[in-house]
Amino acid sequence: MTKLKSLKFKYYAVLALALIIGVGSYLGVKAFSGGAQNVAEAGGTINVVNNVSQPDLGFVSEEPFLGAVTGPNLPNPYLVNDQLTYIAVQTAADASLVPFSIIPPESFQKATSTGEGAVAVRTVGGLDYTTNTTAVDFVEVYQSGVATTTIVYSCGASASATAAPTLVLLTGTVNTSTGGYFENNLTNALGGRVDGGTIAKINLTPQYPYFVCTLTEQVAGGVTNSANTYVAKIKVRMSRTR
Repeated sequence: MTKLKSLKFKYYAVLALALIIGVGSYLGVKAFSGGAQNVAEAGGTINVVNNVSQPDLGFVSEEPFLGAVTGPNLPNPYLVNDQLTYIAVQTAADASLVPFSIIPPESFQKATSTGEGAVAVRTVGGLDYTTNTTAVDFVEVYQSGVATTTIVYSCGASASATAAPTLVLLTGTVNTSTGGYFENNLTNALGGRVDGGTIAKINLTPQYPYFVCTLTEQVAGGVTNSANTYVAKIKVRMSRTR
């Protein structure tokens, strides 16, 4: 055999060996990456399963609902683990010293016999419906339109829809010609622009079923005048155990 032929033979041998290794590696990867495979090894059988099913977690995952809720309030309280929660948000009534006044929704109320001394928030079929004990833990005021006078807010539980609250959750003073954002338990010391007081929670009871915000203006007409520039939005969160 000539020297040239010997080199060609060695070249083809190396090339053939490389092809065998490459094809073997490719088939091995395919066997591993496919579905269930039976691989003989030392006379035994190994089952390689790559398509593992997800465990049954006992619930169905759904896509989150995306959309908007219209109106001044949420349409219904939401119930989580027997905890009813209701959030009301309203633009403050214009030219009024009672910019905000609500009662809890019907699902927070209970029927009671007439004459028990509780304040009736509605009467149906001769029965007075009063408010169960309801916790209010959050009230927020955002005053975007300034008033021409210093205003003192008082928000809390009241016996009527227009009376100043007896159980006060938030008090705050907004100075002349300045807006304000404040909420209960957010004080100046904690970084609040307007001191909202330190009360964390109150109850709406059958005796005090209304949540009311009232204003006191230091100069008459700063809020009640029809040409006033006062604009505010008030938000309240209440909850009770069902």
